[in-house]
Amino acid sequence: MIAHYDSEGNSPGAADDGVAVASLLEAMRILSYQEDVKNSIYFLLTDGEEIGSVGADYYCKNPLIKSDTINLAVNFEARGNKGVPFMFETSNNNKEIVKIISKNVSKKWMFSWSNALYKIMPNITDLNKFLEMNYSGINFAMIDGFQNYHSPGDNYQYLNTTIDLVIIFKMTIHVS
Repeated sequence: MIAHYDSEGNSPGAADDGVAVASLLEAMRILSYQEDVKNSIYFLLTDGEEIGSVGADYYCKNPLIKSDTINLAVNFEARGNKGVPFMFETSNNNKEIVKIISKNVSKKWMFSWSNALYKIMPNITDLNKFLEMNYSGINFAMIDGFQNYHSPGDNYQYLNTTIDLVIIFKMTIHVS
């Protein structure tokens, strides 16, 4: 599970990417009480995403955990400050990933064309560094409220605090 804690200079970063960082911390708290977790789950909080995914790049080149023990890198992003997490990117050969999400996540928002569209956009996220190192991966982001992206409006006052990224963690915890 990956999230970055840096933000653009003029943006407080409540959504990009404070929501994801807070969600990962909450998932860690929830998991600390779980006894039936079927998979090892690793959490990575990165810095320097906004300037070229520096933290993710460093981790991928100097991993603390062998890459062959990680089956799926899941990155959480924000391109807005509202809405259901949108799955906008997956690694190649993603049929199994999409099937797992479809089966295990009740509130899902994804389209077959979003991965192709994202690949032609000039954006990168921390997940791109993992994909370059041949990890399987998936990228989620809130995209509603995009007018607040990388702006002073990306603050707690305008943040949709009902966003529930924990639905993705539930999928990861119970998939064998």
